[in-house]
Amino acid sequence: MERKAEDILARHPAPIVKMDEELLKRGYMARVVQVIDGDTVAVHDGSEEHTIRLAGVDSPELGDPSGKGQHEAWMAAMWTREFCMGEIVMVVPDPCQDPRDHYGREVAYLIRQPEGSNVNVELVRAGHARATPEHATLLAFVLHELEVRARVTRRGMWAAARIAAEVGVTG
Repeated sequence: MERKAEDILARHPAPIVKMDEELLKRGYMARVVQVIDGDTVAVHDGSEEHTIRLAGVDSPELGDPSGKGQHEAWMAAMWTREFCMGEIVMVVPDPCQDPRDHYGREVAYLIRQPEGSNVNVELVRAGHARATPEHATLLAFVLHELEVRARVTRRGMWAAARIAAEVGVTG
């Protein structure tokens, strides 16, 4: 069954994400100065620091009191650190969401400059975050599709299922 799913995915390429020019005009340039966890970073725009919660994605939380998912949380944070720490990004708010979450963080997409990689999209593609269908976002469909691909191919946090299957552990 698993091989069949991978074959189907191979015949249907992953979506390409390009942000609309009008949407990009709403954003601002900044440098990533801190990675707080896989889906939260701090940026500095030249005059002040902003805490950014990546729109449409959720990675395991560092320091979860239950202790669950800590390995995956560290992997997500490390991936985000390697992908964007010190990089110049365009911070682009999602027009489908409130500009701030209940913790006061800005909710946005980060677009690496100059090549244009969407950090939110690449985090899900790498398997270090899940899409958040409970929050309507501009890229909800794309993020969901990329999560399914990461699950099927067992990338990132979804690799634990692959390892368990290889050693014969069942849930």
